[in-house]
Amino acid sequence: MAKYCSPHRLILSVLILSYISLTIFLGITNDLSAHKWKLNQQNRYRIMNGSFSSKNLALRQHDNKRLLSDIASLKNQPRVLSWPENRKQRPSLKKYKILIITRRNKLNSLAKSIVTVIEAHKFSYSTTTDDNLPQYLTTKRYFKLLIFDSLKFYINLSQRSKLMISSYCKEQKGVGILVFAINESVYHTRVSGFSTIQFSPEIHSVRIDSSNPILRLTRDGGNITDYLPNRPWTVFNNYNNNLRPIFYIQGKKGKQYVGGLLDNGKGDGIKRVFLGSSIDFWLVRLLFIDAIGYLSNGTFQRQLNRWLQVDVDDVFVGKKGIRMTDNDVAAMIKGQEIIQHNVKNFKFMLGFSGNYFMKGLSAENLGDKALINYAGKFWWFCHMWKHTKPHLFQSTESLITDMKRSQAFATKSNLHIVPGYSVSPHHSGIYPAYEPLYDAWKKVWNITVTSTEEYYHLNPAHKRKGFIHQQIKVLPRQTCGLFTKTLHFKSYPGGIQRLNQSIFGGELFRTLTDNIINIFMTHMPNYANDRMAIYTFVHAIDFLKKWTNIKLSSIPPSELGKKYFQLYPDEKDPLWFNPCTDKRHKAIWPYVQACKQLPNMIIIGPQKTGTTALSLYLSLHPKFKANKVSKRTFEEVQFFNDNNYHKGLKWYMDFFPSIDQSSVEQQIKYFEKSATYFDRALIPKRTHALLPDVSIIIILSDPVKRAYSWYQHMRNHSHPAAMNYSFYEIITNEKQDRIIKQLQDRCMRPGKYVTHLERWLEYYHPSHIIIIDGGQLANDPVQVMTDFQSRLKVDDVLDYSTRLQFNKRKGFFCVKKERGRNKCLGRSKGRKYIPMDTKSEVFLKEFYRPYNIKLKEVLESHSIAIPVWLKEQT
Repeated sequence: MAKYCSPHRLILSVLILSYISLTIFLGITNDLSAHKWKLNQQNRYRIMNGSFSSKNLALRQHDNKRLLSDIASLKNQPRVLSWPENRKQRPSLKKYKILIITRRNKLNSLAKSIVTVIEAHKFSYSTTTDDNLPQYLTTKRYFKLLIFDSLKFYINLSQRSKLMISSYCKEQKGVGILVFAINESVYHTRVSGFSTIQFSPEIHSVRIDSSNPILRLTRDGGNITDYLPNRPWTVFNNYNNNLRPIFYIQGKKGKQYVGGLLDNGKGDGIKRVFLGSSIDFWLVRLLFIDAIGYLSNGTFQRQLNRWLQVDVDDVFVGKKGIRMTDNDVAAMIKGQEIIQHNVKNFKFMLGFSGNYFMKGLSAENLGDKALINYAGKFWWFCHMWKHTKPHLFQSTESLITDMKRSQAFATKSNLHIVPGYSVSPHHSGIYPAYEPLYDAWKKVWNITVTSTEEYYHLNPAHKRKGFIHQQIKVLPRQTCGLFTKTLHFKSYPGGIQRLNQSIFGGELFRTLTDNIINIFMTHMPNYANDRMAIYTFVHAIDFLKKWTNIKLSSIPPSELGKKYFQLYPDEKDPLWFNPCTDKRHKAIWPYVQACKQLPNMIIIGPQKTGTTALSLYLSLHPKFKANKVSKRTFEEVQFFNDNNYHKGLKWYMDFFPSIDQSSVEQQIKYFEKSATYFDRALIPKRTHALLPDVSIIIILSDPVKRAYSWYQHMRNHSHPAAMNYSFYEIITNEKQDRIIKQLQDRCMRPGKYVTHLERWLEYYHPSHIIIIDGGQLANDPVQVMTDFQSRLKVDDVLDYSTRLQFNKRKGFFCVKKERGRNKCLGRSKGRKYIPMDTKSEVFLKEFYRPYNIKLKEVLESHSIAIPVWLKEQT
């Protein structure tokens, strides 16, 4: 006989459970309010069971369990902190992140330095504050390392956050914690068992504890006595056996202090590293990188191999008196031999411009001859014949002619041209891309690899990336502090001390450690005069060898290009920025005199929502103007999709008029309409790079009707799946047919509006997003266009009631023409077809329901108007 609960028993059970829940809630609330940690007069703290408490206050074990249980059930998610047992559901390595937890929303200088190192190593990260920490750890479970920018802040986290962190680190397995204690004095005991004090900058030396297990990148090179930071240090005292020193600081009076500690996790199962100095000190920066790898169990750990290429630009170029002599060439060869002891297969890469050969002083002409005589000692690549910037050439043919002169010189001089590599003078034509240069390079030299310092921009240097354009791999190029006019130590900006700081732990040292592939730019005069380049690289490589376990080698550029994009495949696609907004890019952009006007507005779709109608209505306004019509693209430019995007920026700019026109013309707002932009993953990023201030226009209609409209559209175009299967068969795809799947995707995916909208909101502020109700646009376009003009604050408001008229035969609005005639959209628009079957409608309404609910929440949270159909359905 089946057992069941009577109504009375059920009511009694509910009351009992409610009472228990209320009691637990009040108890937890009292515990939390009682444990608001504040520094007492003695700044003394104690750790109990892995959580911080005041000296006279301990948290009972059952209270800990109760809090952990409450946290685990947050948002009704049962133990969301553990990975699914099915390994296939685990995120790929590139999805793992570092979580940086700061005291305030605005990052301080230390937090910015942390971010810079993480970005330089191409690791993914997020930043948050204590207030948002529970949400991050329960809903975003891809963090493998937690970093705190303050020890005091770490100690004073809310009790809920402390227990959340402890639970997260243990359940995720292998999640460590890294804490900085900069200028902080905090005393606490028990589990962590150490105290911290501020130490005066009067120090004698710093050295590593070579036995510490975090060391991987860092090598013990002995005592450091030069270029030590002149500021207070935080040091650690009275540490217990579970803590191991990472490095030591010795005062000038001989006393030794500990500057960093490793908690091996034996106490509570969580590994931690505490650092008492900022990472602007090169040794702490190295140890920080090692700590990231160690605490994440190798997730954020890169290989120790590095590949080095040193380009010597402008060979044979330069005014008389600063060029290389034969003695300089001998010194260059000797310096190369010294470097080869530490860098396998190393050779300097010489870029020449043959027109200037033998045009120096007599001693310098001997240097030119020596370079030719010892040509086999080096690798060679071609600049332009007269060192002319490629973007100044008017055509591919003129570039080819120039390159062939250099090719003939190389053949005559028996230069060992490295296959497939070149760099243009001043990086002209590489980025921003000048298509004739790429064409000429491939035809004359069969170039497959080049490099530039200009992508994305010159600064910040750690954000330079690579890309592939016209099958040519473009690698990031680095600077080393030596430029064309850097000739003598005494005239170096900041003196030789500043150069030495760069070499011995500064900018050049960081560049070598951060980048797995390093291509450095130097110039011929750097190897003449005081021979500063030889000095710089010999000492920089020696210092790197002494203090790191990095293994340096050199390989041909063609192999270097392959290796780079094996390491960073996500960088293959270029990202076009507006060259007219960057002074350096503008200086090497061939169209600067007619810098093109780009659109102010883009109608991004989605398809079958009324985008063509909106484009037509906008074109009626004297201040709105569409892009130029092209036979190649029909009514839509589609630039930001792959095929057209790879044609380059000039191709896109040609669709719009130049800005050097009358002031009246400049007030016109240009727009383009490409309805497939809305739901393509890469397009928001591409669009924002080129058009960060553009207005994004999105039309949202009922997704159920939109899906059916697309199906009928494809039937009209005789799509095989649409012709052979019913709409219900397409949207359910019970047969799992590939052709059906393709059509199903285009019917249903664009209608997941919130998924695509959130992607656009990652790049654009809501003030740039204009949502138009597709139903209202079809039924009352006059009011929609009136509201649209108001939103854009248009001065000359057009009364659309004088331009639009409903056409009963067509069933939609058309443009009024003379003599009572109308101009309507084409036959494919407003087509009538049989109503959707009930089964399909029910299926789609249920399918889109959660997306629509979330869409309404997102629109409300950003104060964006909600379409009428969405209000009715939610």
